[in-house]
Amino acid sequence: MLVSIRLRGSDQYACGGTVLNESYVLTSATCLAESSIFGITVAAGHHYLTDSNRIVRQVDGIFVHPNYTGAASGYLHDIAILHLAQ
Repeated sequence: MLVSIRLRGSDQYACGGTVLNESYVLTSATCLAESSIFGITVAAGHHYLTDSNRIVRQVDGIFVHPNYTGAASGYLHDIAILHLAQ
């Protein structure tokens, strides 16, 4: 299942992710590079950004690949895992 990741407490789509299981979501480290853990949510179960029937969960942990390089080195190891609070 695909999910929408929203940053800084907004309801605006920032990037996508893939559900790994009921507690973890896989996404791009680039998406989270400048983000604080506070205010990150994951929304699932909708087909359009305007759908109100969706499940939203808070993120309480971010695990960025330890060898992620960012733009300076071509975005190597560009993955991150999000842990959901519930």
